[in-house]
Amino acid sequence: TEEDFRMFVQECHRFGIKVMLDAVFNHCGWFHPFFQDVIKRKKASPYWDCFFIEDEDFIDFPISENGLPILPKNYQPKFRTFAKTVMMPKLNTANPFMENYLLDVAKYWIEKFDIDGWRLDVSNEVSHHFWRKFRTAVRSIKPDCYIVGENWDDANAWLRGDQFDAVMNYELAYPLWKFFGTKEEKIKSEEFVYFINDLLVKYPKNVAPYMYNLIDSHDTMRMLHRVGENKEILKLAYVFLFAFTGSPSIFYGDEIGLTGAHDPDCRRCMIWDEKEQDLELLSFFKKLIQIRKTNPDFQDVDLTWLSKNDNCLVFQKQNTIIIINNSDKPREFAFEYNLLDMVQETKVEQVHVQPYGYRILKILK
Repeated sequence: TEEDFRMFVQECHRFGIKVMLDAVFNHCGWFHPFFQDVIKRKKASPYWDCFFIEDEDFIDFPISENGLPILPKNYQPKFRTFAKTVMMPKLNTANPFMENYLLDVAKYWIEKFDIDGWRLDVSNEVSHHFWRKFRTAVRSIKPDCYIVGENWDDANAWLRGDQFDAVMNYELAYPLWKFFGTKEEKIKSEEFVYFINDLLVKYPKNVAPYMYNLIDSHDTMRMLHRVGENKEILKLAYVFLFAFTGSPSIFYGDEIGLTGAHDPDCRRCMIWDEKEQDLELLSFFKKLIQIRKTNPDFQDVDLTWLSKNDNCLVFQKQNTIIIINNSDKPREFAFEYNLLDMVQETKVEQVHVQPYGYRILKILK
């Protein structure tokens, strides 16, 4: 109920947790009352211009007793949809009624429930004009409302300060998949460094710290599956994610060893029984989060590559050195600093890194 949700948000806020909702303003479902009214009344419907429809004969296919479309093979709809799927008709956000309706939805959940942010589905398929109005509307109510778009490629046009604060950073996920994964064409450490450098110069420096960084999601195979169920390699990928600028995210269940192939397999139910959870992996994530929260160097945009050979990455951020050995060979390093191992919380001199191991080292002064 609404009261349940209000209590949920309040309790989250009490524990310092922000709540972000997912908004789909690009399309709706087949059974949305606006679209059903258009099916029934055609141009006589007040919602006709809320969609992109060729003519009144747009329902040129049978409809089942349950109200579902029965489509012939290779059917081409006479109305715009998301992903050429008639079950998801595209919304006309330029229509004044639809625009106001959607903006009222965005404001409603902030005003009534005090949510903290919006994740915007397929945001690159909605006009910039609408998103500018969206930002103005939600920020007029909650000035610090976090707005993140689901863009899968270059998103500079949305990140100029007038639309989104960030996007889901799939451009970071792609090289992580290729360097650590086994499902795509593999890249070597030198290529990985090139992709990361390219990403760092692609977006304004003031935007990078707010990017929503992810390794997997409800739309992709899980990272554990992508790395061939190798949890040591999974850890390496997450060490890089947490050491990179931006806001690192963990897809539910990754922290306890949940796996899964492409959608819908990636959306398996959460494992709540602790006896079935990988508690050692969970401890790893807890430690990584603690290091991230207590070490501001991780959040810094700038990094210096110290070594990138033989699939072993060594880079420095301020007073922190991170070593990620994505190879089956051990590595030895010597540095001219006094170092503290931030995982073991012990001082180190000669640095040994196991195959598919990592080290997070703090320079002591």
